[in-house]
Amino acid sequence: MGDVTASSRREAGRVRDWLAGVVATINDTQADDIRSPLTVTLGDEFQGVVASAEAAMRIVFALDALCLEADPPIDLHYVILEGGIETPINPDIAHGMLGPGLTRARQLLTEKPTQKRRRTRCTIELVDATLTAAAADILLALEGLLARWNDIERPYAAVLLEEPDDSVAADRLDRDRTSVYRRRRTLLVEEYRALQSALLTILDRGLASPSEEG
Repeated sequence: MGDVTASSRREAGRVRDWLAGVVATINDTQADDIRSPLTVTLGDEFQGVVASAEAAMRIVFALDALCLEADPPIDLHYVILEGGIETPINPDIAHGMLGPGLTRARQLLTEKPTQKRRRTRCTIELVDATLTAAAADILLALEGLLARWNDIERPYAAVLLEEPDDSVAADRLDRDRTSVYRRRRTLLVEEYRALQSALLTILDRGLASPSEEG
């Protein structure tokens, strides 16, 4: 599940149209990962059912990339939860399903921050508590790096994350290669990408020891 951050301070029609567009894009480009398509449930909220925690994280990263390209800038808040669904999974629209997993995800999405617990950009809750803690730590590091990118730098970061070749990125950004190389280092783009890769790996493989893996 997810929603638009600080949506009440934005023009409602613009938020609705933008969210509908990115949800449609993700349903198309990430179709193999999706069991019930991302569906806008309210003007600024969406939900869906995916194949795995790793699939959910790939979708979050894809959504983040679209957020970086948005003009004016926009951010999403996410909940990734592993839990039960008691009704048949609807393959056409993420409506009409019931279960403790959906109830818990909704609770986390709408939970208000407190003095002891701030609202993180992406909340994750898996069956494996140790894996949850490890994933949450990496997500916190990613959030810290993302917060370094101001509104001017976000479009640069979007291109640099998508394109590892500085020469190609320079052509796309209409900048010289040296400038792009420096910007990549200043924004810590490769560090951000490395954390993304590490998180996807641990979600794919879990935290089993070599002996447990056989």
